[in-house]
Amino acid sequence: MWTQKHFTLPARARGSYLITDTVLKELPEIRSYKVGLLNLFIQHTSCALSLNENWDEVRFSCPFRLSVVGLIEL
Repeated sequence: MWTQKHFTLPARARGSYLITDTVLKELPEIRSYKVGLLNLFIQHTSCALSLNENWDEVRFSCPFRLSVVGLIEL
């Protein structure tokens, strides 16, 4: 079975944000899936999606580490 949905994430300032709640709200049927594949296509030139464990330290350390290697400015 294949399904496709379109939804919009709220605009936010630069940073790391959790989108799990938004995805679950927009796609409630995925709660019943045992196995599957989710593809997220983000239509924005300066947006990136990173999959990480859901731990506060990750959300705060990722921007710092990216700034250290010169990928972003804080």
